[in-house]
Amino acid sequence: HGFKFTDSEQATIFWRSDLPLAERLNILREIADKTDDETLKAEIHSLLDTEAKYEEWFKEDDSRYYYTVYFNGKSDISGGWMLAGYGCGEHAQPQHIFSDFNSAFAFGKDICSDTFEIRKAQFRNRVDDSPIKNRHQGVGFYRGKKHIPIKAGDFGVSVYRKDGTLLERACYADKIGDPKCSLKDAGLHLHNPFDFGDIVCDEKYSCLAIIGDRQEWWQEKRTRNPHLYDFEESIITTVFIFGYGGVDYDEFTSILDLKKVEQWDDELEWEVLKAASELMKKTGFIHIEEVAELYDREKAEKFNRECAEVDLDIIEKRGCRAEFDKFGELYCKWRDREKERREQNYYRG
Repeated sequence: HGFKFTDSEQATIFWRSDLPLAERLNILREIADKTDDETLKAEIHSLLDTEAKYEEWFKEDDSRYYYTVYFNGKSDISGGWMLAGYGCGEHAQPQHIFSDFNSAFAFGKDICSDTFEIRKAQFRNRVDDSPIKNRHQGVGFYRGKKHIPIKAGDFGVSVYRKDGTLLERACYADKIGDPKCSLKDAGLHLHNPFDFGDIVCDEKYSCLAIIGDRQEWWQEKRTRNPHLYDFEESIITTVFIFGYGGVDYDEFTSILDLKKVEQWDDELEWEVLKAASELMKKTGFIHIEEVAELYDREKAEKFNRECAEVDLDIIEKRGCRAEFDKFGELYCKWRDREKERREQNYYRG
């Protein structure tokens, strides 16, 4: 499409991606080295400097702090709670407490089979009397109508893979503070490279979907919400069709998670998606589950035109009867195949 991201957009996309933290920081460093945007360069350097200080502080042993190791449920020790995006639940219990980072780190690598989390926190009896002064200022409890702030010290959380790769980190240390960087909350005015009815792969879930937004709808959605940020300006509607007979719509799919595809390993599934795409493009209709239901009812001779949610007359007037029949036949064939597979797996199990 001839579209090129600016250095600032590239930095924003990579910083808010799911890449390991160390990899993201290296990419930002490369962008800062080549960009002519002095503001962006200063913000990246501030971020890199702050992250380096967080790294040093997090690993610094101090008798005022302790380390707790948590797992993601795939370790030899069950339970655990992870930083958002890496965990398995809030109600699991901590595993082991250590007085130094190296011992906690070695234990996590040795025990886990996937990822583990280390938290650094301050002993309650070694915290000064002032409430924490940061983004968590409102944390506390109420005694009657009076808000009593919780007294807390500095804290930090880091998530690692078994090989020791740092995936994510969240820290607050009063003497360090936050970086002077807007990448976290910067708006992304992305170009939409997809057209209505395009078949895409949602790489986040490794499954096929169909684009359900026309370009004009997408632009209108953005115009109505000009102040959205944190990827919300890049969201688009997608239609998922499942072999068990269901259809789902996701109005919050990020364009950055999608890739247009021209073929798929499962031939029947691919034929179903192609037929659905052709029908959507010709009718402008995205409610595919109603089309499938209509096909079933008509085939079973239980169809009542007055009660139909999808008007068959409109399909016929638009000259889409052939596309309608093709999609319905393939969809039913795919659904029956998936049902048979599930039954076979059930009896084998």
